[in-house]
Amino acid sequence: MRDVLVNVLLLLLEAGVALHVSRRRRFDQSQPLLVLVALGLAAAALGGMFRLMRVAAYVLFVHAPIGLALLAFALRRRAPRLALASGVVSCALVLVAIDAFIMEPRALEVNHVSIASAKVPRALRIAVISDIQFEDFGEHERRALTLAMEAKPDIVLFTGDYVQGRDRAGYRVAVAAMNAELRALHFEAPLGAYAVRGNVDDEEWPWIFDGTKVTVLPQSRTFTAGGISITSLDLEDSFDTKRPIAGAPGFHIVFGHGPDFALADVSADLLVAGHTHGGQVQLPWIGPLVTLARVPRAWASGATVLTGGRTLVVSRGIGMERGEAPRVRFLCKPELVLIDVAKVD
Repeated sequence: MRDVLVNVLLLLLEAGVALHVSRRRRFDQSQPLLVLVALGLAAAALGGMFRLMRVAAYVLFVHAPIGLALLAFALRRRAPRLALASGVVSCALVLVAIDAFIMEPRALEVNHVSIASAKVPRALRIAVISDIQFEDFGEHERRALTLAMEAKPDIVLFTGDYVQGRDRAGYRVAVAAMNAELRALHFEAPLGAYAVRGNVDDEEWPWIFDGTKVTVLPQSRTFTAGGISITSLDLEDSFDTKRPIAGAPGFHIVFGHGPDFALADVSADLLVAGHTHGGQVQLPWIGPLVTLARVPRAWASGATVLTGGRTLVVSRGIGMERGEAPRVRFLCKPELVLIDVAKVD
C-alpha cells in the first residue's frame, strides 16, 4: 500500500509538471527538478537505506521515463532538440530497467577461479554457493544447486543467507522446498558440503539441511577433510576485522558469510565469503555502489590476491536482497563460483 501511495503521488507530480511546461511559452529547466526534490523528501520521510533505494528505483526506472516522455511531448514544437534528447534518455532508462529487473537477476553464471598450491594432496575443486536469498524456491535456485552438483566439486561451501522476506508459514514452506531439492539431488561432495549462517538467517536456519549430507556449522571451528584444513566462521566472527585466525596443517581454507574477516591477521591459503552480492549494481569504471562490507570495494566480488600468497574469493551470490530493497541487478549477474586448486611441486 505504501508503494502504491508513493507511486500515485509521483505520477500526479509528473502530470502537473508536464502540464505546467506545456502551458508556458518559455521552458525553465529547473521545473523537472521538482520531481527529484519530491523524491528526496519522500525518501527522507520514509526512512531506511533499503527503502530509500526502493523509492529511488521507482523514480529512476518508472517515473523518470514517464516524466521525460511527457516532457518530450510537451516540448516537441518549441524545443525539438531537447524533446528528442528527453525521448532518447527515456528509452535508455527503460532498456536499463528491462536488463536490471528482468534479465540479469536470473542470468546465472558459472565462474571459475584458478589457483595453485603445493599444499593440496591433489587437484581440488570447491563450489561456493552464496546468498541464495530467495522468497520462493523456484527454477533459478534449483538450477544453481543442480549446476553445483554437475561440476563434481570435492568440497561445497554454503556461505549463508538462504531464505528472506517471508512470514513464518511462508518461511517453512520455502525451507521445505529447498530441503526437498537437496535430498532429490543427493547433494554431497567427497570431502564434504558445509554451511554457515548469514545475516538474514534466523535461529531455525539449520532446518534447511535437515536429513541431508550437508554439515551445518553454527559456531566457528577448524577441522580437517581429506588432508585439507577448513575453518568455518560464525556470523559475528566473519565480520570481525581484528580477530586473528591461526594457521592449520596443509592447505587451509577459511570461509564465512561476511568478507570483513579478510582484513584481520588470517593465516590461510584461501579465504571465501559472500554477503556483498557484488553490490548488485555496478557501474563502469566505478564498480559496486554499495557493498555493506568494510573491505575495499575492489574486493567485493571475484578473486583478490592478498599478501602472503593468500587468495580471497567473494561471490556475487545467487539471489538478491529482499525485504524493502529493490529486486535489481545491473552489470552484476548472479553467480555460482567454482574454485580449482591445482597441485604444484
